[in-house]
Amino acid sequence: MMISFLAITQSQYQRFASVPTLAQAQTLALLFLLGLALLWGTFYVSGLVAYAVYSDCDPLNLGKIEKADQIIPYMVSDKLGHLTGMPGLFVAAVYGGVLR
Repeated sequence: MMISFLAITQSQYQRFASVPTLAQAQTLALLFLLGLALLWGTFYVSGLVAYAVYSDCDPLNLGKIEKADQIIPYMVSDKLGHLTGMPGLFVAAVYGGVLR
């Protein structure tokens, strides 16, 4: 059931099949689920933070961003732009995560 929830791709199947025992595969699956829950929790919390920060002034209506999915990069550059290189580091991290 765990593998069907996570979708059966070759790389995911190889992770589970490469360990010597079933108990290790089950531990690996639980750790993967924990990491996935932490990742999605981070996504939800960042959305809530963006909502709380811009609840009284919408950057989309003000014309500072063109699409609603640009709110997180805008928030990073708006709030952390005073730190030298932080917006660039954020963009590099996002692109690095996308390239997988």
